[in-house]
Amino acid sequence: IRTGSYKDRTLSSANDRNIIGIVNAHLKDTLNPKGYKYFFVGTGINMLILSDYIVSGQLLSIVSSILLIMLIIYFFFKKKAVSLISMIPLAGAIFIIYGLMGLLNIPLDIPRAILASIAIGNGVDETIHFLRAVGSYVNQGKTFRQAIQRTYKEAGTAIIYTSMAVIFGFAVLTLSSFT
Repeated sequence: IRTGSYKDRTLSSANDRNIIGIVNAHLKDTLNPKGYKYFFVGTGINMLILSDYIVSGQLLSIVSSILLIMLIIYFFFKKKAVSLISMIPLAGAIFIIYGLMGLLNIPLDIPRAILASIAIGNGVDETIHFLRAVGSYVNQGKTFRQAIQRTYKEAGTAIIYTSMAVIFGFAVLTLSSFT
């Protein structure tokens, strides 16, 4: 069975699994009364296996990245609470992205599996800038509230500019054939 796209809709590994399940049921029930052994081969199966490896590898990568970033932030700031709190926006963004994909039945394929790496890479940079600025203001004798307010005014502006540059940089991909 050759899969790819149909009526401008890209077929995903979920579609491939569904097709294999239908064919499997048909072969078992209708065409294989004597119980012959059969197996699926070809590019479609190879792509399905590759997709599974990429998705499982990406999940492992996400978890290990979050743990490693927590350790790095702990190393820099020497506070467990700071390293745990800093993960809320990073992990939250990933859960929101993939949670919405699940709710909207958007299949997890190779390009979409890579989204988390991009989100973590962008998010950790802004997180460290923010934490560093807050820590600097607290060390200067500002209250935590004042430190946050100063950080929003100064580092927050830089974070918004760099985030907008990244957003526009990736927005160029909307004009490409990349899914």
